[in-house]
Amino acid sequence: MSTLLSNLETEASLLSIKNRFEYSTLEESNANIFDSIQTGEFPVCLVLAMDIQDYDREGGSVKSQAEVNVLFLDRVPNSTIDLPVVKIEKDIIAPMRGLARSFINRLDKTDFIEEEGIGSVVHRSVHEALMDAHLYGCWSVFTIKFSEDISTCE
Repeated sequence: MSTLLSNLETEASLLSIKNRFEYSTLEESNANIFDSIQTGEFPVCLVLAMDIQDYDREGGSVKSQAEVNVLFLDRVPNSTIDLPVVKIEKDIIAPMRGLARSFINRLDKTDFIEEEGIGSVVHRSVHEALMDAHLYGCWSVFTIKFSEDISTCE
């Protein structure tokens, strides 16, 4: 049985649009990760470090839940200072929102998910992410219930 993080990374790698997967905090991403990523490596799927709550520990597995924060970000190579918000939404943010929805749909169809799957999802538009005037995209937040083999916890 795999872990939550490995499932997130696997499903991101299977999306129709190639993306770079990162697991980090906003601070680390801003300080180290995004400055080192080349333009051709975008979009990026950034999953923020998360807390996991265990609620059932029976039968060799542990059932848990976590609030997942995932950002799909693309870098615009040119200055966006004169771009209207509606153009940024149409050309950059909406495609990243579509990628986030595809990611969540893929994840929701896995055997890893417990109970009713992923319910409500909040998709926030991201303008100038991580103090970078060239990063735009979608920040999605959802709660996921999943199970892991207890042996992965040792």
